[in-house]
Amino acid sequence: MRTAFDPAGGPAGLVDKMIGSAFDTVLKVARELATIKYVAAHMGLVSSVAQTMQTTMPERTLTITGRTGSLGEMVELEMPAAVTVTNIRAIDVLLITPEGDVYGANSGHFVAGLQDGYLSLTLNQAAPITLVQAEIRWRLIYDATVT
Repeated sequence: MRTAFDPAGGPAGLVDKMIGSAFDTVLKVARELATIKYVAAHMGLVSSVAQTMQTTMPERTLTITGRTGSLGEMVELEMPAAVTVTNIRAIDVLLITPEGDVYGANSGHFVAGLQDGYLSLTLNQAAPITLVQAEIRWRLIYDATVT
C-alpha cells in the first residue's frame, strides 16, 4: 500500500488511509447492524411512546417563596396539593439576603426537607445573621398528571 502522501498513490491511497484509521468504528457498526436495523424499523413506535409519556406526564416547575425565621427556627411552607413526594423530580432551595447575597443548599447554613405536605427549612445556629428573614426561593420540578 502506498501512503496518502505518495503522489503515485492516487485517490485510493487516501481512501485506504481514511478506512484504516476508522476501522475499529466500522467494525463495531458492522457487528451491531442487526440492532441498528431493528431500532430503525421501530423508530415510529419509539417516537409515539415518547410523545405519549410527555403528554401524560408533563414536567412542571413551581417556585414557592417565603421568609426564613430566626437562627435555629424551623419555617414551614405549604406544598400545593398537585405536588406529592412521589412525583417530585428535583428540588432546589436558595436563600437571598436583603443585600442580594445568595446562599444555596450546599452552603451548610440551613437544612431543608419535605415533611407532611410542607417544605421545611431551618437556619443553623452558626448561620450569618443576614440570613434571618431572608427570602426563600424553593423550586420544585415535578411530574404533573393530566386531569
